[in-house]
Amino acid sequence: MLSKKILSSLCIIVISLFFNLYAQDSCHYYAAQGLKEYKKSHFKAAILAFKKGTKNCDSKVVAKCYNDIANAYSYLNLPDSAAYYYFKALSVWENIKDSSNIAKCFKNIGTVYQEIGDTAKSMYYCNKAERIASAINDTDVMADCFNNKGILYDQAGLFMKSFEYYQKAIKLYLTLNKTDRLIATYNNLARIT
Repeated sequence: MLSKKILSSLCIIVISLFFNLYAQDSCHYYAAQGLKEYKKSHFKAAILAFKKGTKNCDSKVVAKCYNDIANAYSYLNLPDSAAYYYFKALSVWENIKDSSNIAKCFKNIGTVYQEIGDTAKSMYYCNKAERIASAINDTDVMADCFNNKGILYDQAGLFMKSFEYYQKAIKLYLTLNKTDRLIATYNNLARIT
């Protein structure tokens, strides 16, 4: 028969495992709740849920929550807060060496700087995203970078360069069958021609 000391130790281990599993499940629950609120454009509620989703969870869920918090702040027109959370997500993605999401983060950071009006930083992060995306053949991120660079060159009055990058984006969006992004890029292109 088991001694009381061993039985007590086993109970503590089982209870701690249960609470650890519960914490994992609750972080996934909050991440899912955040997405539901986000899809309903309830960005403040989404942010609160995503923040709870970063507690006691695996790195990928934490990074996704940080990224989604940043997206929500971006929709709320709070670019400084968006940049802060994109950088938090970037740190996690870099720690787990997820090149695809690192490229996406750099692209998103570039977009935030574009919205702020800091063209140099926007181009810097867009170029970083494009280099990584090109190295791993992530054509989705490459197309977004091309479109963003087209916007930046357009804003700088470099219309031929802008036209060149919009054309690159259109070519990739056509192969990716990204109709919504293709329409947006055609609209961007129409403004300069």
